[in-house]
Amino acid sequence: SLGETEKAEKTYMVVLNLTEQMLKLSPDEKQLKKIYVTRLAALYNLGVQAQAKKQVDKALGYYQQALELNPESMEIKHNIE
Repeated sequence: SLGETEKAEKTYMVVLNLTEQMLKLSPDEKQLKKIYVTRLAALYNLGVQAQAKKQVDKALGYYQQALELNPESMEIKHNIE
């Protein structure tokens, strides 16, 4: 439902904001990997949400950011196409 979609989108945005703050704390390598994996998942899922709502430009923006974190991802590349 639209309400659930909105809640999910807000959750992913909170995750992005929190991980952005965590990056400023100079995390060690293990923490850094977890932060990037979390950011990647949030960006990818925001792209999926935007795509489902036919917000193509917004979806592409999220997918491009996700691709910067994982340039080898065939799944992200497929969604961009």
